[in-house]
Amino acid sequence: MGACCSREKVEPVVVAAREDFHGPVEGRRCTDILGIILLLAFTIVLFGLVGYCIFHGDINRLIFGYDNCGNVCGRVNPPEKDPQFPCKGGDLTDKKFLLIKEADKIIFSPKNVHKECVQDCNAYPDFEPLFHRCVPVKTGDSVNTFVSKTGLKDFFHEVTEDLHHTSREIIGLSIIAFMISVLMVIFMKFFAGFMVWVILIGSMGLSVIGTVYCWILWKQRKNEEDSSDIHKRKTVTYLAIAIVATIVTVIIFLVIIVLRKRIKLVVELFKEAGKAVTRMPFLLLEPFL
Repeated sequence: MGACCSREKVEPVVVAAREDFHGPVEGRRCTDILGIILLLAFTIVLFGLVGYCIFHGDINRLIFGYDNCGNVCGRVNPPEKDPQFPCKGGDLTDKKFLLIKEADKIIFSPKNVHKECVQDCNAYPDFEPLFHRCVPVKTGDSVNTFVSKTGLKDFFHEVTEDLHHTSREIIGLSIIAFMISVLMVIFMKFFAGFMVWVILIGSMGLSVIGTVYCWILWKQRKNEEDSSDIHKRKTVTYLAIAIVATIVTVIIFLVIIVLRKRIKLVVELFKEAGKAVTRMPFLLLEPFL
């Protein structure tokens, strides 16, 4: 540093960062102040609404329910001066269950729904208690009738048969997929760039192959001379799958084209992920836990 009459000047010098420096390049600061403000505002409004509901509402109406007169089941209800509720009021301490009859009319004609506080749900046929409510009992015959009419019986039967016949293939493919995933996680640290390009090219290639294969299957099904309903349903199913596969393939291509300049960033992220897995190898046990 020079004296008062010297021509030397003191100027700031940019000091190069040390090689072992792992801190932030720039000073840390809040980058989402608007989001924090909106979150605080939402939280304040939410707690305000909760407080208003607690002080001006009655949670017991939701827990125990209420009858047509507005009496809450399971407690003493004071009489109401409003002439619209002449039957309001009474001691319902022993009647802790709400019985609702003709509940199927509650949407279109709620006035015709009968709601009554009762002492025991078992005193009424085909009803059982559940969370302070008397709910109708579904017998085995009614359930079987519902399943048969809606077609769920055939659906579950087909699914069960498919799982039974393809159980070995499903288990084998799951094991192969798990092994490939573990190898990819291990190779991420050493061959990050290669892995990224393999994933991108593989995704595009498999998408194209799968789409073409779906259209070929649909074409073959369409050309078959079979007028049965099952054949028509399968043909429509193959057509829908082919259309969905085409849309997915186009989306993958567009995403890769738009984000092609971000591939270097993806490579760096893969390298960091590989380092994290190397330093925390027990992360590989997460699927088993």
